[in-house]
Amino acid sequence: METYITRLCWNENDWKKPSGHAAKSETKSFNTKFGFGIEEWLFSSKFEINGWRYGFVQGVNKSRKKQAGKLINLLFFTINPNKRRYLVCEIRNCYVFKEDEQEKRDIHKFIAKELISKMVIDIKSVGGKPDIITKDKMKRKTSEDIVNIKYKSCNLTVFPELILVPINSIICKLNRYQLISVHDKKKYIDEWNQIKTKNNL
Repeated sequence: METYITRLCWNENDWKKPSGHAAKSETKSFNTKFGFGIEEWLFSSKFEINGWRYGFVQGVNKSRKKQAGKLINLLFFTINPNKRRYLVCEIRNCYVFKEDEQEKRDIHKFIAKELISKMVIDIKSVGGKPDIITKDKMKRKTSEDIVNIKYKSCNLTVFPELILVPINSIICKLNRYQLISVHDKKKYIDEWNQIKTKNNL
């Protein structure tokens, strides 16, 4: 199974709902345009259904054709408004949905019916623009994807505190929302593990 390092948008609500800070740590992105990131609900229990937690990862979205239908491991780092990088968490056995997969369509229908109004409240509370994911747009399939992965909560390891990445680390060279294979670039997983070890993890 492939393992990837990827960026997660900045959040100050433990990635359970938008905090309004994601847009301040980047430029010319979905977050800056709409004032929130769909990744900001990645750890929310609202999206846990029948033992699976559903979410959206921008790095996966950019590689969805290649990764669709696969199980992958994800290692997440984030960048704060001061441009410092932190290790956030690891997700093992994360499933990447195919574009037209029935389960994905069913989950989007469930979100449109049961969760979208709560998401809109979350977005408005931080001054964001929720129009991109309204119930009407979801019904007409013109909404942004809300879900592109699923995982078991038992396979999520969130570090007790964000782990500061040393400024001389090669991880500080990573900026984009993309999947970096640790098999192709082993130096990244070695660095990741060294930082964890130094923090007694």
